[in-house]
Amino acid sequence: MRIAIDYTAAVNQTAGIGRFVRDLVQALSEVDKENDYVLLHAAPNRGHEVNAPQQENFDVRGMRLPERFLNVCWHRLNLPIPVDIATGAVDVFHSPDFVLPPVRSGKRIITVHDLAFLVHPECADERLRDFLERAVPAAIERADYVITDSENTRNDVVCLLDADPERVFVVPGGVDMERFHPSTEEEVTSVRSSYLLDQAYFLAVGVIEPRKNYPRLIEAYSRFRVRTGLPHLLVIAGGVGWLSDETFRVAQASSFPNDIRFTGFVSDQDLVALYSGAEAFA
Repeated sequence: MRIAIDYTAAVNQTAGIGRFVRDLVQALSEVDKENDYVLLHAAPNRGHEVNAPQQENFDVRGMRLPERFLNVCWHRLNLPIPVDIATGAVDVFHSPDFVLPPVRSGKRIITVHDLAFLVHPECADERLRDFLERAVPAAIERADYVITDSENTRNDVVCLLDADPERVFVVPGGVDMERFHPSTEEEVTSVRSSYLLDQAYFLAVGVIEPRKNYPRLIEAYSRFRVRTGLPHLLVIAGGVGWLSDETFRVAQASSFPNDIRFTGFVSDQDLVALYSGAEAFA
């Protein structure tokens, strides 16, 4: 078979869906030497590079147009410009990031990671929410099959968007075992020193934005400290996303503002050691 995958998220997103797509494609490259793959991506954002498997059955094709421009053409103006122009005829086209461009040939598959923009609209950036509210239902309607990360999201897709249950499948995400495994004591000590973590700590990982619910986590952490008297830190590892001011405000107003540590985005190497050194994970 000839399979095309929208690789744009892998190029332009460092965490979250970007990691999901990069690791999915890497795993496919390790187990599948028979099918042919076309990895199609929009022009990389400034400072981003294309890293993809270098194998004979993987063909990486970049478009000169930026992702934002393509989204406007395909999902706002609904221009019927088929993606097949760039990929050629394929048996399967997989879009792993919510939306689906016009596809003439092959089965159309999309992955929907959550419907937070519908379930908790107050937690989404207004422009992004407006885009997703129109583009995602249209993509689900046109897709032959829909993949979700969890049974909960599958239920949302079926109940909220009236998708045919026979077309919606749960495929949980995997783990890169080569990178994500327990760190050595020396590695944990080094990372704790780098981030000035001189006490036991709880860890939370994710971009700082409303749907992560960090303000409630901080409130729970403060109650825990008051009731137990234990000296644990709260470490939140992740870059700053939209509408993050509330999280920082609640942290500053807590009874333990100096014990709530925001690391910003961390490398995989540091992240593994932070996981390994944590007393507990939230």
